[in-house]
Amino acid sequence: MLLTLAMACTNRDTNPGQTTEDAAIATSLNTTVSDSNRTEVSTEQTLTIYAPEVKAKSGGSVCMDVLVSGFEKLLSMQYTITWNRNVLQFKELKNFQLPYLDPADFGTTRTAEGFLTVAWIEESLKGASVADGSSIYQVCFDVKGKAGESSYFKITDSPTTIEIVNLREKVIPLKKRIGKVTVE
Repeated sequence: MLLTLAMACTNRDTNPGQTTEDAAIATSLNTTVSDSNRTEVSTEQTLTIYAPEVKAKSGGSVCMDVLVSGFEKLLSMQYTITWNRNVLQFKELKNFQLPYLDPADFGTTRTAEGFLTVAWIEESLKGASVADGSSIYQVCFDVKGKAGESSYFKITDSPTTIEIVNLREKVIPLKKRIGKVTVE
């Protein structure tokens, strides 16, 4: 309601995509209002998703843990994982550690291109919490690269846009750290 009113205002401050009223409302709510689509983003909480740096044998397989920090009372998340398809070939998903997380939450149709999409919802709508440093699932690959080659393992916003929503139904920021597989 307040955001709709603020969007109708035409006064601008030093941020070219945000009205003075947007900034005042965002400050009072302790949130940031996105310029492009006016999505309310909470600044009180941040989720970090990351993967380790590991070594793997050429011709073998490797499973990457998807680790989290700041995973508190979340309702949903969506994003894309990408890797170098010349080094790693998608094999499977396993070790699901979130309520209601299963293979149906992953889009695997573009894994040959190096894309895996994720869209999870905590179906009880009570919010899920996970201890910092926990693995929420694993992505496993066959290693087809040669010794000395490596592949990144990173979270991106294409083709599935990044969106993390907490129990208060606020979009929260995502910090991403890139993982890596080095072929031995």
